[in-house]
Amino acid sequence: MSNVRKIRVYKDMLQLMIERGINHTETVHNTIASFVYDVSHQAHLSEPELIQLQKLKQKGSHRAYDFARDLNRQFGQLATEFLGVIEHRDNINYLINPNS
Repeated sequence: MSNVRKIRVYKDMLQLMIERGINHTETVHNTIASFVYDVSHQAHLSEPELIQLQKLKQKGSHRAYDFARDLNRQFGQLATEFLGVIEHRDNINYLINPNS
């Protein structure tokens, strides 16, 4: 396996680890937010206040984690393009100088 292919495999593994980390963090965040919502519910807040609290929780967390996922995808695409350029350059060098 060429070095570029090995790096691609490592890049894919790293992206998968980041995606899983984001997913787990989001799950923990939502669990904590649900707990806060439940405690607030038991504190006898009014229904409009509870609805506003729940909407605020959903709105903020989804945007943040979607942004992190989007960054992960974009970095992955950039890395893939960069590795493609390196691989292409190595192929051209091999065609020009096959004995090197």
